[in-house]
Parts: sequence; C-alpha cells; structure tokens
Amino acid sequence: MVDSLRSFDKWEVGTLSMDKIPPELLARAEQGDGEAQIALGRKFDAEGQVALARGWFARAAKTGYRDGLRELATNLLIRLPIVEHDGLGMMQAAARDGDALAAYYWGLLTAEARFAERWQVGIACLGDAAERGLAIAREELQLLAPEGVSRFAVDGFVSPLPLEFICQVPRIAIIRGCLRSDLCDWLILKNRDKGTRAPVHDPASGQHRIEYARSNSHVICDLPNKSMVVTLLRARILASISPAARPELTTLLYYRPGEEFLPHYDFFDLSNPGSAREVAQKGQRSVTCLVYLNDDYQGGETEFLKIGLNHRGRKGDALVFWNLRADGRPDPLTYHAGRPTISGEKWVVSQWLR
Repeated sequence: MVDSLRSFDKWEVGTLSMDKIPPELLARAEQGDGEAQIALGRKFDAEGQVALARGWFARAAKTGYRDGLRELATNLLIRLPIVEHDGLGMMQAAARDGDALAAYYWGLLTAEARFAERWQVGIACLGDAAERGLAIAREELQLLAPEGVSRFAVDGFVSPLPLEFICQVPRIAIIRGCLRSDLCDWLILKNRDKGTRAPVHDPASGQHRIEYARSNSHVICDLPNKSMVVTLLRARILASISPAARPELTTLLYYRPGEEFLPHYDFFDLSNPGSAREVAQKGQRSVTCLVYLNDDYQGGETEFLKIGLNHRGRKGDALVFWNLRADGRPDPLTYHAGRPTISGEKWVVSQWLR
C-alpha cells in the first residue's frame, strides 16, 4: 500500500518546534507509536500548523498505521493548501485497505463527482463501511436504503422539485418537501454537540470574524462532518435551482432562544477589497437556500426588510432567494435578517450557490 503512494516523502517531518508537546507523547511518536503520531498530528492541526500535522500523519501512514493514511488524506482535502490529487489517491487506497471510515469518506467524495454511476458507487461504499462496522454508515443505510444497497432509489432523494415563487422582485421561492422529516431529525441529532459560534465575512480583509451582529452557532459540513444525507440534499438543491452552479460547503445553523443574525446581504460588495478578492477567486454568491430542519420553535422568522416579507419555514421545506438580479448585479432588495427565536431551537441547512 505505502509503496504505491510515492507522494508520502514530501510530507515528511522536518525540524520541529516542540513547545507545549508532552515529552512522553513525543518519545512514543519518535519510537514509531502510530497512535502517538496521530495525536501529535491532530494537535498541530488544531493549532493551525498544517505542515507539521501532515508530517506526523505521513509518518504514521508510512509505518503502516492505517489511521495515518486516512488522516493525511483528509487533511490534504480540507486544509489549505489543498492537494486534491494526493488526497483522493490516499483516501481511495485507505478504503481499499479496509479502513471503514475511509470507505465512508470515499463514498461521499465519489457521490460528489460528475459521472453517471456516482450514486451507485457512493452507496456501495456506504454499504461497505456499514459491513465493516462503522456506526454512522449503518444508521444512514437504514435510513436511505432499508431494503439493501441494491434497492436504493436515488431519484427519491435527488430529483428536482418545483419552485413555488412567493415573490418576484426580488425572486424568492419555496421548495416543498425538500428533505424527509426523519432525515431532518437525524441531522439535528448527529450535529447537536458539534457547533461553534458562527462568524461573519470581513469585507476589508476577506477573512471571517466573530461579532455581535451574529450570535447563532454553525457546523461546517466539511469531510469530517459530512454525511450521505447532506450529499444527497446538496444534489437535490442543485437540481432544483441551478445544476451548473458551484455549491459552497454546506453549513448547519442553529439558533437558541434570543440568538439572531442582524440585517445583512449574502452577496459580496465589490467596493470592499476583501469581498472583491473573494469574488475574483470563487465567484459571486448568486443564490441562498435554507432548508428548515424543524418548526417546533417560536419566532425565528427570516425577514426581508425592504419588501416587508417575513417567512417562517415548515420542517423539510426550503426557502430560496436570488441575491443577484437577472443582469448579474447584486439585488439590494434581498436585505434580510434571521430574527431571534423566542422559545425552542431553530435548525436550518444553509447552502450558498456561486
């Protein structure tokens, strides 16, 4: 396995600064203890020292510790600088080598690819991970294909649904029944303890920052937090709105009582340098889609202030609004806010399209 992955050497650990590293952990890692090497890699990754993290994951992988290959592959795919070719190759190799979580991740990655059999391959990987004992794969397989992988009917999850327009200027629509009720419940259950304070975009620097304008929490559905349920939902959103659009990372948002997102635009203002760079690199945010995972709360409306429209979604439905006019210019009428919940928690899936 390792010999076929000639790119390992480029991630080898060089001279390290070992501040705050427990000496016993370092000693174990240097002696070839795979668990210690993974622990060091994760520590460096959490501190933003990506090169050092990759070095330790590579050491674990090169000595045959299975988790190391998957950890390195995941890091290459989600941390900057992204090294997609190496990451995909390593993830596939880890899956073939019997790593259940790598098989699960490979299924998610395959399902996002653009080829005819992607869903069959993705669900087959889900079944493989379930057979190897991965709990989340077993749960999703029971939800999505209770009669077995061979009976999985993808159209029931990803086929386009009609847009029901509730406003023409700006364009705002509802997608009824975008996600099944039991899948809504499952997403809340699996993500309840993962959230962190949701940031806002800094228009000057182009970075993210925490500020008073937004008090709710979020879960970014990158590879470690992704699921086949989210992957299927992304496909349905694209099919229903704009198949050629490029989706950003999906995000789960939740609002506890009193939390809110003050009035704002979702498009980027090109007069700000950070926003202009963002659009030049990744494109403008053209569409916002919010899929409501529950409706057992009070308050929490999405308010469009300039047109006097308040919307409170129904569980499983999606709210869609176009941030740009037909000519591609930002639409100032999309100025909106996530009003505070009064009681209960509000959960939504947020999907921006570029």
